[in-house]
Formats: sequence, structure tokens, C-alpha cells
Amino acid sequence: SGKSSIQKVVFHKMTPNETLFLESTNKIESENISNSSFVQFKILDFPGQIDFFEPSFDSEKIFGGHGALVFVIDAQ
Repeated sequence: SGKSSIQKVVFHKMTPNETLFLESTNKIESENISNSSFVQFKILDFPGQIDFFEPSFDSEKIFGGHGALVFVIDAQ
């Protein structure tokens, strides 16, 4: 859908054309971004097919303790 592609272009200097060859995200992937001592955050990349209502999905464990949440939604 493009969520991982956006991350690769913005934070890893990958060209948009190179992202065409990325594998689909099949599990939650986490990456820490530390551009400076003032800019530090974590990116959680979710597969597009994840079921947030599945009993094993622990939203408190995943989202608890974070100060902000940004959604990237496929609008094609």
C-alpha cells in the first residue's frame, strides 16, 4: 500500500522507483530513528492485513507509553 515505501524514501534515502521491489510487510516491524539528540522516535510498520480485534493483539503493550500516534492510510 506504500507505508513502508514512504518510510524508506524519507528515512533511508531510497528512491521511489527502488521501493517498487520491496517485499510486503507481513509482521509488525519496529525501527528507532535518532537524527539528533532532539529528534528521536520509533516507527512501527504494521502489515495492511493485521486484525486489531484478534485476541492476541495487545494494543496496550504496543502503544502504551508513547506520546503521539501518526496514521498513514492507503487512499488509492
